[in-house]
Amino acid sequence: MSMRTPAPLLPLAIALALRAGGAPPARPPNPPPPPRPPAAAPAGGAGSADVQPEQDQMQIKLDAALRSYAMLQDENDRLKADAGKDAGPLQARIRILSEQVRRLRDEVADLAAENARLKTRLALESPPARAAKP
Repeated sequence: MSMRTPAPLLPLAIALALRAGGAPPARPPNPPPPPRPPAAAPAGGAGSADVQPEQDQMQIKLDAALRSYAMLQDENDRLKADAGKDAGPLQARIRILSEQVRRLRDEVADLAAENARLKTRLALESPPARAAKP
């Protein structure tokens, strides 16, 4: 599995790993990364021993965040592909129903116009109402 980490999302992945306390992902982790060569000791000597464990912990958290991000990216890609498969039949059904709605609206407009014509014709052809004689 290739790890894709776009540059804008890398700080987010790091922040999530630090916030989560470096907890491993729920799925089994990928094989561990190849061992890194030991870092050159700074000239200070005594302070470098305190920094190395902290750097190792940060690297572990970063690796966990990147694995989690890669798994989420893969799942997102899979869900997008699955959604694309389901969209075809739904799009066809939507087109059919839209056409039916358009035809029904046209029919309602035609019936409303005919109703108005008939009301006008009825008003013109019927004799005027006469008042009843007492």
